[in-house]
Order: sequence, then C-alpha cells, then structure tokens
Amino acid sequence: MALTKVCEANDLAKGQMAAFFVEGWEVLVIRDDRGDLHAMDGICPHEEYPLIYGELDEDVLVCAGHSWCFDVTTGDGLTQPGCRLAKYHVEVQGTEIYVDRDREPTAG
Repeated sequence: MALTKVCEANDLAKGQMAAFFVEGWEVLVIRDDRGDLHAMDGICPHEEYPLIYGELDEDVLVCAGHSWCFDVTTGDGLTQPGCRLAKYHVEVQGTEIYVDRDREPTAG
C-alpha cells in the first residue's frame, strides 16, 4: 500500500485523535501534546473495541471498553505487557496527513 491521505493537517489539534478507514482497516491518527503525529491500529486487541472512544491522556491512550492502556509513542501495552498496537508510517505533505500501513514509522 502506498501513502493514503486521511485528513487535512489542521483537522487534528494537539491532544486530539481521529479514526479513518484505510483499505478496510481502522487506523487511529493521534497528534500528541507536543504536536507529533502517530498512526496505529484503531481497534483494541483485548475485545476489539474501537479506540476512538477512548481517552487520550498525554502519551497514554485508555480504551473505553475495559481501560486497557497503550503508549501512543510506541504502541506498547501498559496494562498488559507484551500486548501492543501496530504502528504505521505517518507523514504530512503540504497541508495533508498521509498514512502507510505497510511501512514502519520513521524516527522523528
């Protein structure tokens, strides 16, 4: 898969997240409090609850289903070590945010 446009860069303010369907998969795009962008699976691996309904607290995403927590900078599970969300390459081109589910995120 190549880069897929998901939204305009100004659609996501610091501390906000939005879910998008990319080729049938739900991808969660987060702009953390520093303004850094992260893209990851949008479904909690615990009981497949949509993470968009969760709460973002700085770098921690808390699933609304059963309160499982994930570090948005790494995708690592904080509640259940060893559990993690797949992270994807995200970039801004001009005024648009793109995601590529087939590429690993690049170091910022």
